[in-house]
Formats: sequence, structure tokens, C-alpha cells
Amino acid sequence: MKIVLAHILEGGKLLEGSESGSILELDEEPRVRKVGPVEFAVFAERVSRELILRGRVGCSLDLQCSRCAEFFSTRVEDSSFLRAYEIPQDLETVDIAPDLREGILLCLPAFPVCGAECAGLCARCGANLNRERCDCESVSEDIRWDVLDSLKALE
Repeated sequence: MKIVLAHILEGGKLLEGSESGSILELDEEPRVRKVGPVEFAVFAERVSRELILRGRVGCSLDLQCSRCAEFFSTRVEDSSFLRAYEIPQDLETVDIAPDLREGILLCLPAFPVCGAECAGLCARCGANLNRERCDCESVSEDIRWDVLDSLKALE
């Protein structure tokens, strides 16, 4: 998305639209399946020798849950998108696509979860506990400390 500086008059201008989800460059990311368009609504304003952008940027995508490994749809949004660009005398356009990308990527959760109630996978057999119960025996006691418990402390 390129902004033509001549179109930003005194008082600023609201810019709304969308860019292809390909600007996020997530095609090779195995934990992301489908990426929708990157939508933005920013207010562009020239202040002295700078272009200031304020607004929001968002995108719908399918992420892999870090607990159960199932894919789920979610929306990632940066509602406080803010960028400033220095404007040299001879500059005619400013490309904001890299900053739209950055705004979305910084808001992606590090460990996405499909829901607060997600039970995840069984640590022993790998069964998805959201869909089925497993027959694994639960370990009731931690035996790793038994050797230390048997030592006699100096009095």
C-alpha cells in the first residue's frame, strides 16, 4: 500500500482498505493455514516533515492451537497502530505495507489457544482430550524425590 503524499492535505485524511494477506509472508509457516486480507483504517496526517499514521490494522487467520494441535479461526488486530515517517523534500509516496505486516505479526499470540476450556493432548498417549477420554493411568505421586527423602539430615 503506497500513500501518495500529495493526496494528504492539511487536516489529514482517513485511509481505509485492505491488502492481500500475502504481505504477511506466512506461506511457509506450518502453524498458520489460511490468511485473510489485511484490513486497515488509519488516519494519515502531515505534521511538519513527518507523516503520522494512527488507527487499526487487522487480519483473520487460522492458527494451530498450542494445546490440542487443532486449527481454529481467529482475528488478530492492532487497534493502536501508530507509525511516523520522515518525509524528505523529494519524496512522493510512502509504502506502508511493511508496517502493516509488522503491526499484525507483533500481535500474533506466541502460544495460540483455541479456547480457555481446551483440555489439550494427553502427555502419555497423545489423545486429544477435547474429543475423547484416554485410558492412561494418572500418576498420583512424584517419585523423583524419594531418594532425597530417605537421606538423614544432619542435626
